[in-house]
Amino acid sequence: LLNFYNKRQLRLIDSKWPDFIEDMQEKGAIIYGLSTPTFKINNIQKKQYQELRELDVIFNKTVNNHEHFALINQEQTKKNKNLKNKWIPSFYKGIIFTAGEINSRSIVNFMRVTNVVPSKVVVIAHDPIKLKLTEQALKKIGVDYRSVLFNGLNNIKASATKKDINAMTIQSTTS
Repeated sequence: LLNFYNKRQLRLIDSKWPDFIEDMQEKGAIIYGLSTPTFKINNIQKKQYQELRELDVIFNKTVNNHEHFALINQEQTKKNKNLKNKWIPSFYKGIIFTAGEINSRSIVNFMRVTNVVPSKVVVIAHDPIKLKLTEQALKKIGVDYRSVLFNGLNNIKASATKKDINAMTIQSTTS
């Protein structure tokens, strides 16, 4: 799996994502990415951050003046002494890494751990089921949200060539 990961080609679904993110940040929005890797790779955070930088995708890098932290609270740490070997959701320079958790749980944990609850959240995703779960989680904790189903990924899949088979997209990272 690691060999595959290192050989794949990362590309944007829509070349306008970097400009969109920058425009929103200039208007005062705080933008974070969400990465949902399907398997554990050590130090994936640094690699994905660098890949996104090379594509000019630049998220807000800090929360409470921290660039990197685990998305678990002290109570969870005390209960589980084996966290060192466990795949733990984390935040790294603007990207929330879910570590196999569902997106909505990682987003809620991010808010709990950081004690940052925005007045409004906009979620852009390509998976209607994950989008619905995120909506339900945000509604449950009383956060005003807007959701956008982005179908650009479907357009790429429909027009994929053999060369595209090895290309992976960052849609879930930008969701």
